[in-house]
Amino acid sequence: MCTLGMEHAAAAEQIVPASPEAAREQLASYRQRNGLPGEIQEFDSEMLHYKELVVVVGSEAELEQWVQPTKPFQIAVLGGVHEHGAAPGIADHTRYVVIRANGAEGLIGGASEGKTSPAAEGWSVWIRFFPQGRTILQRPYGDQDLFPGRANNILIPERRGLPPATGSTLPHQQLTQLSPQALKDTMRAWMDSNFEFVETGKSLVSDHATHAMHLKGAPLAASARPLAPIPGYSEFAHMHIDGSWHVALPAEDRWEVLIKGWGSIHPAAKYGINAVMFFAPRTEEEVDIVKKVVTASYDYAMGRIV
Repeated sequence: MCTLGMEHAAAAEQIVPASPEAAREQLASYRQRNGLPGEIQEFDSEMLHYKELVVVVGSEAELEQWVQPTKPFQIAVLGGVHEHGAAPGIADHTRYVVIRANGAEGLIGGASEGKTSPAAEGWSVWIRFFPQGRTILQRPYGDQDLFPGRANNILIPERRGLPPATGSTLPHQQLTQLSPQALKDTMRAWMDSNFEFVETGKSLVSDHATHAMHLKGAPLAASARPLAPIPGYSEFAHMHIDGSWHVALPAEDRWEVLIKGWGSIHPAAKYGINAVMFFAPRTEEEVDIVKKVVTASYDYAMGRIV
């Protein structure tokens, strides 16, 4: 927001919008002057998008050292345990302090006049401690089995970039980052012609524009739950007009999709819907990942995996 550590009204004269480099330099200067612990992380795409600066500390005691010097301009000190990620119970447990600059004439978060934040104008600072020891830059490898169990569970890389927006009501839709038409045509041709005992056509549980895969000519495996708990129903996957999919998968593969950032749970899952939304592919490489996941859904319906 302005030069760090200055606690008098003259500081307000130096308020300027800051580049990522300037924001990081100001935070580093503040940390050094106050003798505060932790490592300032390199920017990734998500941090730049949301204008976040991140410091990772090594213990609860180091986290506590940040609380008092930043107290006048904190929005929050989040106590207890916070789930950082989309899969509750799986993602790292994260404790952190939050500091946010609001650019309002040098006054931040209700601070008294003259107090300035250790962040440039428009930037937030998150001081995080990971009790399990992993930092935000140590992400799981794409070929790592995060949940050892079934030997032939699907293994996919982490999805890059921010997740798309999805709806919270029915029909469950993806709202941003939609597939180009050429990729949708590729997936449509593939699903129509590559699976024995599968008939493609209109979905029985989605809107009229959704193209579905129904098991025909072979019984649905007794161990499989299709997209909806309806007797005689065998629809195990379908593609929406936006390029996203709903797929029925066994539990281990559902977690693989969710923890790697490729999808979200159907809002009606608590009513017995075995459906994970797999986000619309943005590239040909991502189409290959869709094919791998849909094939796993087919094998699940056939009883080849459980």
